[in-house]
Amino acid sequence: MIIGITGRGGSGKSFLSKEIQRKYPNYIYIEVDKIIETKVMNSKRMLNDVNTYFEDKEYKIEDIIATYFDKNEKNILIHRFFLEEVASEIMKMIDKSKDKNFIIDWFLLHEIFDLLPLDIRIMTYADYEIRVKRVKSREKTTDLTMFNKVDESFVEIDLSQIDYIFDTEKSNDLEFIKLEKCLEKRQR
Repeated sequence: MIIGITGRGGSGKSFLSKEIQRKYPNYIYIEVDKIIETKVMNSKRMLNDVNTYFEDKEYKIEDIIATYFDKNEKNILIHRFFLEEVASEIMKMIDKSKDKNFIIDWFLLHEIFDLLPLDIRIMTYADYEIRVKRVKSREKTTDLTMFNKVDESFVEIDLSQIDYIFDTEKSNDLEFIKLEKCLEKRQR
């Protein structure tokens, strides 16, 4: 089974992923941010593809990342190259361990639902103030410039594509039991 968890920054994706993995240790946790750091940011193929498709300038990784923040027709296309590269790297990990269970955690996962064989799609949710508090604690900073920039550029999640919404702000044992039942039902 492959579980995808998406949601805004600080909404509790990693917390929920780790709780599922703790309860079901046979799941492999895929933290997409680490894949981006180690693989996608060094992808010569993605750079070549973008520079072949758009011949107006020589794009660098930083240019491709920046397209997320300035949404226009061209940048949306360039951003799609980035998303496809992320999905490709995720699929490589899944293909290496075909008979395993996975939890994939990423704030933009909903933008590549169409590229991944997800069995269940979960969205985490928390109000802005709670998310800010979590990010400050996690990042050990009070500078929210990048957090707010990312949050403002966030592409809303199509709730019709979500199997389960987990409100991490109000989560309790009952919420997790509901999620467990959903997971167990899907595993049968």
